Amino acid sequence: MGYDFMLLRLRGAAGPWPLPIPKDLSEDALVPIDDATLLFEALRADPQVDPASLAPGARGLRWRTPDGGQLELSASGPAISIDTHAHWDHVAHVLDRALAVWPDVVLFDMQKAHLHDAASLRAFVARSDADLARRNAGRDGGA
Repeated sequence: MGYDFMLLRLRGAAGPWPLPIPKDLSEDALVPIDDATLLFEALRADPQVDPASLAPGARGLRWRTPDGGQLELSASGPAISIDTHAHWDHVAHVLDRALAVWPDVVLFDMQKAHLHDAASLRAFVARSDADLARRNAGRDGGA
């Protein structure tokens, strides 16, 4: 299992959203994603996604990402789960495609219990990359 995210549609979503996720967010606040194929078709039509890198998954779609990783997108209840074994830039790309289909979509980081829009996800990815670079520099003695 990789790092897990979920695409959620929020009723009346206008962003920016409070981080971390409000404890009183209920299922009533969610708009069900009834047809995940809309997102899957958007990815298939995306010129930045090689159609040969997409394959049917257990309940959705598997994308072999250009970095040699993989994203597994699965329709689950009112959301689309993303099991991530690739750089989070690819998750941001999926979020961009999802926003084109559903303007009220947000990304829920299941490990940190945060909601992200496109800008906050990219900031999170940049911070994570910088943290990793600092840790790696420390291991290498800064050389």
